[in-house]
Amino acid sequence: MTRRRKAVLLAFIFLFLAAFFLILCTVRKTEGTDVYELSDGYIYSSEMSDTLKKMKEEQTNVAFWQERKDALVFNPEFNRSISTTVLGIAGDTSVLFPDQNVLSFGEDNCCLLGANAAVRLFGSTQVNGKRVEINGRSYAVAGIIYDKEDVVIYELSVKDSESLDHAGYRYRDKKERNRKRHALESGFGIVAD
Repeated sequence: MTRRRKAVLLAFIFLFLAAFFLILCTVRKTEGTDVYELSDGYIYSSEMSDTLKKMKEEQTNVAFWQERKDALVFNPEFNRSISTTVLGIAGDTSVLFPDQNVLSFGEDNCCLLGANAAVRLFGSTQVNGKRVEINGRSYAVAGIIYDKEDVVIYELSVKDSESLDHAGYRYRDKKERNRKRHALESGFGIVAD
């Protein structure tokens, strides 16, 4: 075999291995979010809160939430109310809204407003520290969500024993996805389809 043929063959092998490696890396990086719809019976309780707290300490962030369409949110300062989608969440909001302002687990007197909801309630998105009322309870605005503009998000309180209709988690790869799925199954009895 001539020197030129050997060089071409080596170049071809190198390109093939590089392409194979890139495909392998792409397949292994399966970043995403898994969301489960829950059947009746999941109530946010102090036991669930304790389990979520332990999971967060173990770097296994999952979130539970309820979604209400056309819920009333009131701005007492301007005596203005809007009807919008309201999410009550147990766990970090980063599960649902990565790279956005976050409500950390346990901030049960705070909320986040979608940009459109903030403008409709206050006439501006400069609303940190302002107060709104959801279900008759007062919440301090902790930030704005730009991904989903017509939404209000608040941290659930165990005092209210609210029902939950969704659970979910974010993952960066298959290993993390399997770990979080297992944690959801073992910690809360939620089985993936």
